[in-house]
Amino acid sequence: MDIVKMILKYYVPDLLYYSGVMMRLNFGLSN
Repeated sequence: MDIVKMILKYYVPDLLYYSGVMMRLNFGLSN
């Protein structure tokens, strides 16, 4: 299933980036 690999290839980095952005926003708001 190459489709699954493509989804993981593009979805996982986006998920990591989005979670990183949310952590930065939460960290910025808490200070």
